Amino acid sequence: METRDSLYAACIDRLQPFINNYFTKGHTWRLGNVKMEQVYQRMEPIKRGTPELWKFVEFVIEDGNKKGYFSSETKTL
Repeated sequence: METRDSLYAACIDRLQPFINNYFTKGHTWRLGNVKMEQVYQRMEPIKRGTPELWKFVEFVIEDGNKKGYFSSETKTL
């Protein structure tokens, strides 16, 4: 993600599975006990590379959280 093109490609690569997760009611997020913070971290390149999409990403994450799509459990090693 060192060039504008590679950052853009990384953003688009992250967007499709993100949208799929949301529209399947967090199916793979739930299977993997994914926390909301992990999704924010994974989607961070969109904030830098395509800020026009960032508001959409934030909305989806927050709405998914309200709908219970993310794990709230604390994992210990």
